Amino acid sequence: MMSAAMPVQRDIVKTDNLWAKRVFLTVLLLAPFVLVAGLMYWFSASLDTGPRMKVAPVGAGAGSTGGANAIGELLAGNKGNKAVEPGAAPAAAARGPVQPETLNDGVILIVEDKSKKASQSKPIYFAGNLNNWNPGDKGFRLDPQSDMRWRLQLSKAQLEKLKGARLEFKFTLGAWEEVEQDAKGGDIGNRTLAAIDAANAPKGEPLKIELAIESFKQDQAKLVDTEQALVVTGTVKRLQVKGGGGSASGSTRDCLVWLPPGYDAPENAKREYPVLYLLDGQNVFTTQAGAPAEWGADETANALIKTGKVKPVIIVGIPHAGVLRTEEYVPPVTTEPLIGGKVPAGAATVAWIRSEVMPRVERAFRVARGPENTGIGGASLGGLMALYAGAAHPETFGLVLAESPALGWEKLDYTQSFFGQFKTWPQRVFMAVGGNEAGEGKSEQSKQYAARVQSMKGVLEAAGVTGERLKFVFEPQAAHSEQAWGARLPGALEYLFPAR
Repeated sequence: MMSAAMPVQRDIVKTDNLWAKRVFLTVLLLAPFVLVAGLMYWFSASLDTGPRMKVAPVGAGAGSTGGANAIGELLAGNKGNKAVEPGAAPAAAARGPVQPETLNDGVILIVEDKSKKASQSKPIYFAGNLNNWNPGDKGFRLDPQSDMRWRLQLSKAQLEKLKGARLEFKFTLGAWEEVEQDAKGGDIGNRTLAAIDAANAPKGEPLKIELAIESFKQDQAKLVDTEQALVVTGTVKRLQVKGGGGSASGSTRDCLVWLPPGYDAPENAKREYPVLYLLDGQNVFTTQAGAPAEWGADETANALIKTGKVKPVIIVGIPHAGVLRTEEYVPPVTTEPLIGGKVPAGAATVAWIRSEVMPRVERAFRVARGPENTGIGGASLGGLMALYAGAAHPETFGLVLAESPALGWEKLDYTQSFFGQFKTWPQRVFMAVGGNEAGEGKSEQSKQYAARVQSMKGVLEAAGVTGERLKFVFEPQAAHSEQAWGARLPGALEYLFPAR
């Protein structure tokens, strides 16, 4: 009996082994499908709004493909965004308008210069309520990009200085004389940044804002307009001169030379005349482009000479260099850049007047030589330059006319700290200032302006310029204007060029 049962047991064992193998193979073949199905079920559950643990979709902006992206990220071993605890409400995207100034990562201004005037040597500057409207602030100079556009990044820390105010600004080429304009050359209002939808604000990086500049202000005071008719009293000749101070060294401009009555008379053919060089020549005899008014020096001198109160004198109007005026008309109180990144070129300007302008005038007209016959004058920055020219070269300029001299510039005081170093001064100095130099409603600034000029009077007196050598005039109601300077011109001419 035992021998007959053995083959049956082996058949049962064989059958069991075969079944086990088939089950194993079946499970092995179905495993991938089960795994994928499980992952799909898990992912589907994660999108449910119920109390189960949820995983936010991976891949911002994936839209309808977000699920596939999520699976790919999960299979790659990435965990996706931070999990939301059971029962927690999903974070809603911020909505509504928001000002770019308030963003955590600041802004980047990307600027296209359609005028094509900006260059590496003449870059674009930002001027606004973030930097006291400084048109040439080196800290707010835009950087050129490889795509020919310009770039400026404003950090959160910088923008927080606005203390909640809107950002206002304009672009310049380093000076207000070269501020941006519209496509037709007209003035534009202050720029502001438009609000954006908070949902569109970038996270972890600055917001990029693209802007365009249509044009920059042209030099409205093109040295002297050689085409403009001169409406003057007496005879005025144009005299072309080359050069200038600093960046204006390659320029060409026309000086305006006023000749006294009788200059061309036969009996005066050998007579030589003293000369007064006046800076800002655009407004000495007539109102040319860029000048608000004129001094009326031709009418004043003509009347004083004819009445015998002033000796016959030649007056030469030396025009400023337009947008480069401030660079030309600032004495070298420092070698550091002050205006639009420019180094003050006052010393070079005086050297140019002595080496180019004066010899040119002396060759063309009958000029009496010597400091006792040579005066230099101006107003505002021109008055500052007249004082500097006389102090630096009293052997050349023996007479100085300084109207409303701008003795404070970019928080610098030119009185004792600068002019105190000069111990030898011209023979005569006429200096005047008004009590309303800063204009209506700015009494404190006007007081400070007048106080600096009064202080300059003290510097001159300490250097021995006293008595007949100095005439100082203070007019309490006078403003900072051509009308005020023209009104004081008769007294200045009578003092500097008396008939006897």
